[in-house]
Amino acid sequence: MRRALFLIVIVLILIASGFLSIQLNQQANSGAALPGMRVQTDNPEASVLVTTPTKGALFLGFAGFVLFNLVGIGVTLAIIFWFLNRQVVRARNQPNREFDFSLAAARPNSLGGTLARYPAITIFILVVLVVGAALTLALLGFFTPR
Repeated sequence: MRRALFLIVIVLILIASGFLSIQLNQQANSGAALPGMRVQTDNPEASVLVTTPTKGALFLGFAGFVLFNLVGIGVTLAIIFWFLNRQVVRARNQPNREFDFSLAAARPNSLGGTLARYPAITIFILVVLVVGAALTLALLGFFTPR
């Protein structure tokens, strides 16, 4: 609660100081009312100190787009983490079965049993190894003519 209140106070101070600096700058037509602040143009479309209806609409549209996407990302991450947590809870409730790194295909909870049940894993590993070997040989200049 304290952090949220602190953040709200900081935002209000920033808004008030921005409003005050613009008001002071508009009162002094001849030059900058605040030290270091210079008006670079009198064109309202090019000025960062003046909001035109077009710039205001574009800002609101952009802010809405960003807010919508942030909420969407939050919901997506919440769904992903809920699903991952569900799988962790499910794995905790199952009896403890150790994974064996032997290549015996007869044992169901071993590397050999997994590779026998899912041959696509074996093919994928072999393809990655062949491509990696070919890239290594190509980088070493094995395929360049001499």
